[in-house]
Amino acid sequence: MAPRALFSIGTVARMVGVPVATLRTWEDRYGLVVPERSPGGQRLFSRDQVEQLRLVRAQLALGMTPADAHRQLAERFDEPGHEPMGSGGTWRTDAGASWPGTAEQE
Repeated sequence: MAPRALFSIGTVARMVGVPVATLRTWEDRYGLVVPERSPGGQRLFSRDQVEQLRLVRAQLALGMTPADAHRQLAERFDEPGHEPMGSGGTWRTDAGASWPGTAEQE
């Protein structure tokens, strides 16, 4: 079962910390996190998609380019056991699945 789409683009923009226009651009340019649409055509994001966008944003904060951050996101979902993002795939959060540069410093 696909995760339920809950969040409007404005809400997601505030949660992730980027402008609405940036989310639209990422969707158009990279096509990785593609929200469902309401009957009225509004974008609706799932919790998993919000988490994916937060991870992209975290990589940007570490100095990665948007293209590289989205490339890593795509590679993550190319790993065995992952559904394509458009089919409601989930984000792997088990041990060993952290992104480079996001592990806690000891």
